[in-house]
Amino acid sequence: MINYISKTSLEDGTETLGALLKFNGIEHYFYGNRLHEYLHELKARAFHEAFTVGETPGTGLEMNKLLTAEERGELNTVFSFDHLENLGKNRFDDYRYNLNHLKKSFIRLEGEYADYAWPSIFVENHDNPRMVSKIDPGEEHRDAIAKLIALVLLSARGTVFLYQGQELGAVNVGFSSMSELRDIESLNKYRELIAAGKTQEEAWQTVLCGTRDHSRTPMQWTNGTYGGFSEREPWIRVGDKDICNAAAQMNDETSVWRAYQQLITLRASHPALVYGSFELLESAKEDVFCYYRAIEKDRFYVEINLSAKPVKQPKATDAMELLFSNYMAQGDGLQPYEANLYRVNP
Repeated sequence: MINYISKTSLEDGTETLGALLKFNGIEHYFYGNRLHEYLHELKARAFHEAFTVGETPGTGLEMNKLLTAEERGELNTVFSFDHLENLGKNRFDDYRYNLNHLKKSFIRLEGEYADYAWPSIFVENHDNPRMVSKIDPGEEHRDAIAKLIALVLLSARGTVFLYQGQELGAVNVGFSSMSELRDIESLNKYRELIAAGKTQEEAWQTVLCGTRDHSRTPMQWTNGTYGGFSEREPWIRVGDKDICNAAAQMNDETSVWRAYQQLITLRASHPALVYGSFELLESAKEDVFCYYRAIEKDRFYVEINLSAKPVKQPKATDAMELLFSNYMAQGDGLQPYEANLYRVNP
């Protein structure tokens, strides 16, 4: 949390602010007045051409522009978390993540951020449940959603960060009781909820929604004992290794892992997908995300259905070359969570 390193006071925090923001004393260290000075010093002392990434909870886009603008010489990029939860929600809320929020966040990044700094592109880390499960915890669209996320990330301007297991389409773990959790935040949250009058079941269901342990179980390499992670029992239970393990996916041409491999290859081969201009298809309304990425004649078109229902295709693609899809065959419209990448022929 790099924006906490400048402290203006060691005084106790205001109780009212502490209760509101859940952090006592935060007014004395959130975006302190010497933050930029310290970051300049860190940059000056870093080894040659070090790539610096700062975790910046709560700073917002405008502050992040100041932290990462190239001419300022502070950070190369930051992890901002505004896009990880729908507005008014937190990870302990039981709700379905609406992908239209991700769409709006990425449009803002491509528009307001593009001329200032270099963004980090991610949707998962060690502090959050799995994004696929947040969008839809069911099985029917699981792989399609995982591949959709892959296309959004790997067609965006910026540096892409993939969290372990994400390349396999990892989902939340089917924990059955508090005894299976290890995350200290989750253990404390449960005790706080019980003390506040919640029943054990109510407290458990709340913690289960947001526990960080969903993303902290061992990497599943095979469907063997402990997912091939170790020969002895690890510190925490392993997820469903039959749903998600690397060995099986590497041998499956239709797997999420193969989709990431294909998209990473395309991104590495076509600078337009990394550095190119971004042009939103304005006719694509709610539940549809369509845009062009281009450098000169190297031009690509992305179309994505953000919902679990079929939608009308906003633009004809007959004259384009299909490079990637999360469906084996295309129909007249876009199927649930369908995501396609086309090359636009000159």
